[in-house]
Amino acid sequence: METEFLKNILKSISVSGYEEPLQNIVREEMQNVADEIREDEMHNLVCVANPDSPVRILLSAHADEIGLMISNITEDGRLQVVDRGGVVVPTYPGQQVIVKTKEREIPGVVEAYRGLFEKQGMSTKDLKIDIGAKDRKDALRYVKPGDPVVPDTHIRTLANGRITSRALDDRIGVYIIMEALKRAKERGCTSGIYAASTTGEETTKTGAYWCSARIHPTLAVIVDVTYTSDCLGMDRRKWARWSLEKDRCSATARSWRKNSMKRWSARQRRRIFRYSGK
Repeated sequence: METEFLKNILKSISVSGYEEPLQNIVREEMQNVADEIREDEMHNLVCVANPDSPVRILLSAHADEIGLMISNITEDGRLQVVDRGGVVVPTYPGQQVIVKTKEREIPGVVEAYRGLFEKQGMSTKDLKIDIGAKDRKDALRYVKPGDPVVPDTHIRTLANGRITSRALDDRIGVYIIMEALKRAKERGCTSGIYAASTTGEETTKTGAYWCSARIHPTLAVIVDVTYTSDCLGMDRRKWARWSLEKDRCSATARSWRKNSMKRWSARQRRRIFRYSGK
């Protein structure tokens, strides 16, 4: 496992709409592996092996993470924010954060007081970020409206080879599909492999659609995260039994499976699902 590549992905800041830093990391890693690297207007990044093959297998994972975006700077230099994706607002007060500007990363802290933690229906309207600025003019020397914000977290290795990090959803999926393309190349796969690091999943939902519409894949495999049934707050009646230690969760679109299997001949099915393509 190429752990340095994974660490670089997880250290990057890729709030939805600001995925370019992560895409640049993927491009650098894959430039000597992929036969082609494509980027579209939505900043989807697609690494391709065997682009001339009539069989096109799309591997897709989203590069964006949930976070905040500066929407206003008050006269006393505090930063007001809006959400970029489904943030859980009560987890932010009192936490250190990083503002990603074009030039650098600016540390800050989300202001908190006891009454705020007791407030019902807390929203991003209740959050203010202190970066140490004296006033609005001073704050504008460091940040500006539109800059993304994420929690200031670390990558840690836990017992039994597990890791903890901000936004494994779904940057670890990006890592997985790029490693899968590497393995396919190593094993002599001749089918077309399109490993797509897509944008906007946490907000607009349009990146993957735009990407797949251009590729017209024969088969698509989407890699994302979900909850396990053995973690806090999960109900096995709803989530069945998915263990972090032992299980992998998979699903297929039933209508796609039913219609496609009817339409394809036995020979076509063998050709599509045969890994090596030989």
